[in-house]
Amino acid sequence: MRGRAGPIGVAITLPLRTPAGNAQYRQARYDAGKGAAMRAVVLPIVVMLGAAPAFGLELEGRYGFAGEWAVSATLTEGTVPGLWRKREFAGPVQLKHLAICGPGEVSEKTGTLRLSRTGASYVAKLVVGEDSCEVAGVLNEDRVAFADCGRSGKIPLRLWSK
Repeated sequence: MRGRAGPIGVAITLPLRTPAGNAQYRQARYDAGKGAAMRAVVLPIVVMLGAAPAFGLELEGRYGFAGEWAVSATLTEGTVPGLWRKREFAGPVQLKHLAICGPGEVSEKTGTLRLSRTGASYVAKLVVGEDSCEVAGVLNEDRVAFADCGRSGKIPLRLWSK
C-alpha cells in the first residue's frame, strides 16, 4: 500500500498496482471520488432550494405631510414557501419627530413594520400604537407612496434602503 493526498489534502491509502491489486486499486479510487461527486451534486441543489441564510434589511425614510417624522427600521427576512422572487421582512420601527413638538405630542414612537418586497417594489403594513397603515410603493428616496391609515387618511411615506 502507498499513501496519496486526496482532493482535500487528506492522505488516502491505495493498494499498489499489481496484476492482482488492479481491482482493489480501481475500487479504492472509485470510493475516494464518491465524496467529491456527492458534494458536486448536493451543494448546487441546496443553493437552488434557497437554504441560504436569512438576511436583514435596514430602512430609512420620512413620514408625514412635511416629512416631519424620521423613520428607521431594521427588519429580518422570513421565509415564503414556494415564492422565489418575493421576500418577506418584519421587525421593529422607530419614528422620531424632527419638528418642534406641541403640547401633548411625543417626540418618538415605536411600532412594527411587515414588508413584502419584489425587487425595489414593496407592500407594507406599519403599526404604531393603535394606528395601522397599509402602503405600496418603491424603495427609493425620491418616490412618495401614500400610507392608508384608516381614519387618519392617506399620509405620505418615503422609504429607502440604508
